[in-house]
Amino acid sequence: MGLMDVAQLLGNIGGFIGAIGVVVTLVYLAKQIHSGTEATKALVRQGITDFSLRYISLPLDGTKLSTAYTKWRRGESLTDEEAELLTRYQSVNFAGMEGVHYCYSLGFLDESEWQAYENRIKSLLATNQFARRMWERSGATSVSARNWPSGFADRVNAIYQDILSRESHHARERPPDAG
Repeated sequence: MGLMDVAQLLGNIGGFIGAIGVVVTLVYLAKQIHSGTEATKALVRQGITDFSLRYISLPLDGTKLSTAYTKWRRGESLTDEEAELLTRYQSVNFAGMEGVHYCYSLGFLDESEWQAYENRIKSLLATNQFARRMWERSGATSVSARNWPSGFADRVNAIYQDILSRESHHARERPPDAG
């Protein structure tokens, strides 16, 4: 084996070792990216939890909102100011859910997690007059539709239109009251 053959052999071995080094580096980088993605998902989840806890605790702080919320839950009459507070409270709620939708759209939440929030939106728009009032004022159904990012607004508006359609259908099915 001549000097050229040895140099060729060493070159081939070096190329092979270099290729293995590239593969090992790519595997390492993939693991680091996966770890970073998981850490980001954990931070997103913590942010959502923090927001939810702050939102839930708002009516518990002894303020006018607390009084209005308590009166509403008891079925008592509300002043115009109290009704407005509860409507604005829903704006805070939907702003939080818009953030959740954004995280979902980036892939940081899976489908089942987003579905849980979508179910909350459905329930609020179906049963909560203040959520409805807020959406009618600032949602995709209003002149100020750009208050919400289009993906979120489109989704919530589809939910809201579905609820209105179902209500209209049920109203048509009811027989008139015999008086």
